[in-house]
Amino acid sequence: MPACTHILKGKEGQLVKLEQIRGVYDGAFSLGSKCLAAIQLREYGLRPCSGVLDWMLSPSLPHVCLLHELRFQNFMSPSNLTFIEREGGEQLLYDLNYEITLVHDLALNLNSMKHDLNAYPFFHQKLIRRITRFLQICNSGYRLLFVRLHGSMDEAYRLQSALSNLVRGSFHILLINDGVNFEIVEEPCPSEHICAIRMPLEVEVKPLWDEVLRGITLSNAIKFH
Repeated sequence: MPACTHILKGKEGQLVKLEQIRGVYDGAFSLGSKCLAAIQLREYGLRPCSGVLDWMLSPSLPHVCLLHELRFQNFMSPSNLTFIEREGGEQLLYDLNYEITLVHDLALNLNSMKHDLNAYPFFHQKLIRRITRFLQICNSGYRLLFVRLHGSMDEAYRLQSALSNLVRGSFHILLINDGVNFEIVEEPCPSEHICAIRMPLEVEVKPLWDEVLRGITLSNAIKFH
């Protein structure tokens, strides 16, 4: 694995925007596009609780923006759902309105390799609890960090706008796009809310994740009873 001293690419070798978003947050949440962001936030102790999109596939950032603009209206409701087949043959529930695939929150029936619809009512109740909790946290004045894998700058600006209508406190968006080389490259972005970088989006590049999440810590402000 390459040494950490050669992984930065930014202005004069410094990741200026990444340095600016370091600090103490009350919560950090993954906004997709895959489970990797939630896995890393959990690994570094930055998740105060499970997020809505943690264990789903949400490749379309415009649809994630729409989801937040509509405050999760009818998300994963039965009328919006169909099955979509993955390469391995599993048939997973897919929300047609928001183009989001349910992955780990519902068990597979090993005979049919489909999501087990008998467990859907329990899953949906859990999802509603997560949505309610997320919206309450956003509305409570906390300082929040949102991590999104994949997306264009225009899409990130739309996400910023959507979150501005939900979040009463301060927030930052960490947008990470996939990179080929073992390095962190900072992308130009004038918004004070958005830090955009590029790096390989894999679990195995731990030194890069160490650098990205260095100096970002979680307060104990958010309590659950």
